[in-house]
Amino acid sequence: MILQSSSRICGIESLLPKGQALNEDIGYDQNWIDRIGINSRYIAQSLDRLDEFAKLASVNLCDRLSWSMADIDVCVVITQTPDNQLPGIAIHLQHLLGLREDAICFDINLGCSGYPYGLYVVGSLLEKTKGKGLLITGDFSSRIIDPLDTATLPIFSDGIAVTALAYEADSNMMFSLHTDGQGSQAIHCPNQGALTMDGMAVFSFALAQIPLHINRFVDETAIDSSDIDQVFLHQANKMISEGIIRRLDWPKALFPTTLMKYGNTSSASIPLTICDHYANAAKASKQLALLTGFGVGLSWGSAIVQLDNDMLINTAFQ
Repeated sequence: MILQSSSRICGIESLLPKGQALNEDIGYDQNWIDRIGINSRYIAQSLDRLDEFAKLASVNLCDRLSWSMADIDVCVVITQTPDNQLPGIAIHLQHLLGLREDAICFDINLGCSGYPYGLYVVGSLLEKTKGKGLLITGDFSSRIIDPLDTATLPIFSDGIAVTALAYEADSNMMFSLHTDGQGSQAIHCPNQGALTMDGMAVFSFALAQIPLHINRFVDETAIDSSDIDQVFLHQANKMISEGIIRRLDWPKALFPTTLMKYGNTSSASIPLTICDHYANAAKASKQLALLTGFGVGLSWGSAIVQLDNDMLINTAFQ
């Protein structure tokens, strides 16, 4: 099923904590680092709060866009690591940002597939309000990682991204979103516990499902794959990314990566990679981009969006 919404991405602000950890400094050799594709990770301090990061990034982005907080109709936060069990971060942001009381504000508990899901949710709401919205995605994954778990510790990084969207009748984002709850134990975190991940199950799922999903999605949209200018995959690890690319048999140059610089930043990884790529590459007036996320659930989804050259991007550290 192809879903659609009439909105466009106006800007993205990525925000990472300043604290940096290198896998080479905690005993991982270069062969392992090269295989997994991750060395540098960013770790939030104990007093850092996700809502404060979201506030800072949202204010910075809206200032650069010359948007008034009074014009924001929708604020959706996608995270698995909220500061408190309740209320949700989006509820707190309504106050912190000074949004209207009738602004639609809520959280979604979703992980690495969260970005395409979030774009669809915000875009669908903007179809009704005809206005502007903020999508905040990301986690402080270090808060749920067992420091003795050598399978997950060197992979995950903390960070968030804020995406500003606006309704535009002539814009057309397309989506394909999927869930298979039979895989719910592959990546799992109990209440008050630590994250556990069945690496082989996740690897097998990603390589079996994601290339097939992407090909079907593109076929169903009737878009020729040769018309896609960039593909932004969730940055899981190098073995998964390269396995997906091999099975797709698309040019590797279409797939930017930020794994070595930032690690796996959960639902922030796609917008963070967009920021990083276009900060370092010339952008044509309009680019057709495929965005694909996958992970906890198991869940996966893709979006085909147009990225305009006036889209504002920035990556900052706090």
